[in-house]
Amino acid sequence: MKKLIMVIGMVLTSCATSEHRVKEIEKSEFKPLGRTTDDGRIGLNEKKEVIIQKETTGADELRIQEAVNMHFQSKVESELYSLKTCRKDLADPRLGGRGEISPVQDIDDMKSVDEVREEMGLKDGELVVVKEQYFEQKMKNARSYFATLQKMLKLTERHKEECEAKMAVARREAGLPGQRIRGEGYFMTGGVWVQTKRNETSLDDAFEISAKNGNGKMKPSNEE
Repeated sequence: MKKLIMVIGMVLTSCATSEHRVKEIEKSEFKPLGRTTDDGRIGLNEKKEVIIQKETTGADELRIQEAVNMHFQSKVESELYSLKTCRKDLADPRLGGRGEISPVQDIDDMKSVDEVREEMGLKDGELVVVKEQYFEQKMKNARSYFATLQKMLKLTERHKEECEAKMAVARREAGLPGQRIRGEGYFMTGGVWVQTKRNETSLDDAFEISAKNGNGKMKPSNEE
């Protein structure tokens, strides 16, 4: 308990430093010439150079960055799930696999988005109770998290593309369509969905649907 109180004290005491003190922004010479479609201003600076100037509040900037982070976080999680599913299917003996998921070092060693997000909120590796938080630090963490998400997404998308290319070949060799079977249907008056073609949710579905359509032989499930 004493350690926790000391840590809180350190956090609050740091507020007295001038490191995060707001500085006045000196207004430079600017001769407006017009506006951009996103509310920016086109004009000439003191060097007679044409520039685009746009001002946003700190609150808006942080809110936009956090919204972008949520979007990218969702994409990373979705791509990781798709990659996991692909690797699992590719390991299935019915597609020529050996029942074991082949390791992908840089993906398997990659931390989850939740772990990364928690790291961005740590202060000097200690668990702290923050009563006040510097805006500058929160903005820095948000942008750092965004940069990390971009790297994670790029890495995941590359491995997913490679995995799905291999899986397409394996599926065709097993008598399945190269891509997962998508459901089809239509909406009736009143918004009622009528399914005319079943969609694939697993390899068992894929073999069953293909067998019924006369496109392949039904193979037994890989489950014991």
